[in-house]
Amino acid sequence: MSRSFKEILDRMKSRIETEADRREGTWTADNLQAVANELARIYEEDIDTILPQAFVITARGRNLDSCCSDYGITRREATAAEVVIQLQGEPGEYDWLQLSAGDITFTVQEPFTIPQKESGEGVGTVSVRAVCDQTGDIGNVAAGSIDKADDSRITKVTNLEAAEGGFDTESDDALRERTLEHIRIPANSGNIAHYRQWAKEVPGVSKVRIYDLARGPGTVDVVLIADGNEAAPQKLVEAVEEHIESVRPIGADVLVASGQAVGLNVTANVTVKAGYTSESIQNSFYPLLAAHCEAIAFQSRIISYLGIVNVLFDCPGVIDVSGFTINGETKSLHLQDRQFPVAQMPAIAVYEDAGGSGGWIEEGADA
Repeated sequence: MSRSFKEILDRMKSRIETEADRREGTWTADNLQAVANELARIYEEDIDTILPQAFVITARGRNLDSCCSDYGITRREATAAEVVIQLQGEPGEYDWLQLSAGDITFTVQEPFTIPQKESGEGVGTVSVRAVCDQTGDIGNVAAGSIDKADDSRITKVTNLEAAEGGFDTESDDALRERTLEHIRIPANSGNIAHYRQWAKEVPGVSKVRIYDLARGPGTVDVVLIADGNEAAPQKLVEAVEEHIESVRPIGADVLVASGQAVGLNVTANVTVKAGYTSESIQNSFYPLLAAHCEAIAFQSRIISYLGIVNVLFDCPGVIDVSGFTINGETKSLHLQDRQFPVAQMPAIAVYEDAGGSGGWIEEGADA
């Protein structure tokens, strides 16, 4: 039955059994139009939009949380990054310390002591663990970026390694995929689906591959890819290991490890429309390549040569491609077991197609 204003109004008029005047502008027509308009609005804005929010496959936001909770699945919360910091400063005891990398702050939550030098003079050095005050990927700062402390007794701050372990709140798409997998692939009695489900319950886990009997009878290997199609940091591996240990069947020997990231270095000569440069093609191609790598990670061990050429053709301005290589080869790349592809910034040289005139544009030069 149609729910448009006109058809609702026509149905209402047809059901009037008296000889009331129904023409435009009459008392009867004005009242019917007001009711028909409100009913059409309710259908369009309320009823038609409410129904999709009742199903996992179409719900969003809080409604999706409610749908997934029916299956005992909750959205994974954001986690804070951690990092080891090397401090130099006046010897003594410190109860609390706040550090910063620009606008991003980290806190040393445990008391620590900077020891005296053996000579008894000058500053001492100590390594401590700091936790980012903001949750999410924002806290995964690069090595050397944490350089300030809010205590004047500290004279030098540095992080020799990048902070890791900060993951954003689980997205709607990831939560939906995890819930549909739970519904469609029954997990019970410690089967492969069960281990995959347990691993994905930990914030930061994107994909999982399970190897049963990997090291003999009773053994299970759980191999992870972290959010963002990255190798799983040690903190995440330990978190998954701890969670699985708390729920696994008695007697199972479980090993949790990160998958091995294999960088894809792509080079190409590309004919483009007028106005495009190597830089613009690179900036268009890189996110497409990264999305392609994420989509096929742990799904296929073959990185199709022609498949990635097609990804390059999806970039605006690309007319033709030649001299295309993946990791220096002009053929498909075959990954080893437990490996997954990660996009590297491509090297693109472009040739401008200008109706038969034009020439090579060196990388980084203007068209």
